[in-house]
Amino acid sequence: MRSTGVGWRAVLPYFEVMMRGLSGPEPIGKFLRIYDAVHGAMQRWLTRPFPGFYMRNLFSDVTLNWLGDAADVSLIPRALQMATDPEWLKEGEFLGVFRGERARVLAKSVGRGATEGAILDLANPKAVQSILHEPRGLGQTLRQRGDLVENFTRTWHFLSKKARGLTDLEAARSVRKWLLDYTELTNLERTTLRRLFFFYNWPRKVIPLMLRTYFEKPSKMGLLSRATTGGGVEPRERGPLPEYIRQSAAIPVGKLGPGAEGYVTGYGSPLEELNRLDVTSPEGGIMGGLKKLGIQAMRQASPIIKGPIEMASGHEFFYDRPVIQSDKAEPILRHPGLRQLFGVQKETMPEGGARYRGDPMALHLLRLSPASRALRELGQVENIVAGTNPQRSRLSDLARTVMGARVTQVDPLDRLRTLEEIQKRKSIQLMREGKVGQLPILFAKTLEAGKDPEAQQLLKRSATLRQLMKSYRERQAAKTP
Repeated sequence: MRSTGVGWRAVLPYFEVMMRGLSGPEPIGKFLRIYDAVHGAMQRWLTRPFPGFYMRNLFSDVTLNWLGDAADVSLIPRALQMATDPEWLKEGEFLGVFRGERARVLAKSVGRGATEGAILDLANPKAVQSILHEPRGLGQTLRQRGDLVENFTRTWHFLSKKARGLTDLEAARSVRKWLLDYTELTNLERTTLRRLFFFYNWPRKVIPLMLRTYFEKPSKMGLLSRATTGGGVEPRERGPLPEYIRQSAAIPVGKLGPGAEGYVTGYGSPLEELNRLDVTSPEGGIMGGLKKLGIQAMRQASPIIKGPIEMASGHEFFYDRPVIQSDKAEPILRHPGLRQLFGVQKETMPEGGARYRGDPMALHLLRLSPASRALRELGQVENIVAGTNPQRSRLSDLARTVMGARVTQVDPLDRLRTLEEIQKRKSIQLMREGKVGQLPILFAKTLEAGKDPEAQQLLKRSATLRQLMKSYRERQAAKTP
């Protein structure tokens, strides 16, 4: 097919105008306003009530200050004091040290005018008040907690730059460069992309910064890369870990229970967002990379959009595996009521101890809602206090609850499933090379292979793997009450 000469950049303005029209007073505009309300509520209740969210933000900002040469430790006490000083907050707002999101949105709406697709309908007093209104009650407390963290890190950056001889405006400019201004988005991003992707602003701002910093400060970025992506430990030293763990920090924290090991997969490094853009695929080739890119995009999609797609396809994009395999239930779901609601059953492991499995579809719906994090956090607190989860140590749950560090456990069945995936990929490669006559499916009754020794060894290992998984499940079934 011959090219029409119209690139995707030429289409974007028309798409933007269309989405801006959809945000107008028509019925579809009302639907989008409801969508935005639900989308925003999910974001808030997945983050603001939990201490780990603020600690991850603090670690990210401190790391960015370090990268920006604005982390003078001697100025921390003064920055803490100024972070709660109303006079400094007003001055910092004027200088541009702080984002001033509500005032900025109002000013931009006034400047554009309601007839040009402004976010705010200035003819409606209630709309204006919704921007100026301070949240009350619990919402106000949670917002103030988040503001305190940000006010401290931005003030610290500003003071550190001032100590290096920069003027107020130069120091404020450095703050906006390194600690970002999340409100500086194009109309297309505000009207469309923020709706499509969950927590769009942070990766949109931090990824270009990390790419630029690789060229500006290669030594510091080298250190941060090693701390974020596993420090160069070879996969064979870790064993058959799932791919999403191998691509993370993968810091081992020891056994979390009989047969299960724990790995820190994230702790708030700003480089974690850049790693999500890795589209290298075990299948290789352009199609493998495009598939990986599509999965990464769907992982970041809003649950309102991603949920129906996953339910219809039966594939969970976050773990890149069938929903039917995502049957691991948090121990908090063992309580009466929750246990029946999610079909949770207790399984005794061969090495001792127990774990819980539930209805995969019901658990998948739970993971798509803000209630999933609330229940997980409650389960972690319960384990910290009473030691109710033998599969997880109290120390790891304390780190996850208070510090926001993601600690993932890997049990024998997870490792067997990883082996299964590795064998499948090897089989596909052999088939492409013509060494296997028929694509070997691990759980098929018959497997046909060529005379190539590598293909024969693969099929033998596949048979052994099938027997291991069968024996493991039989032992579990026999010991399940």
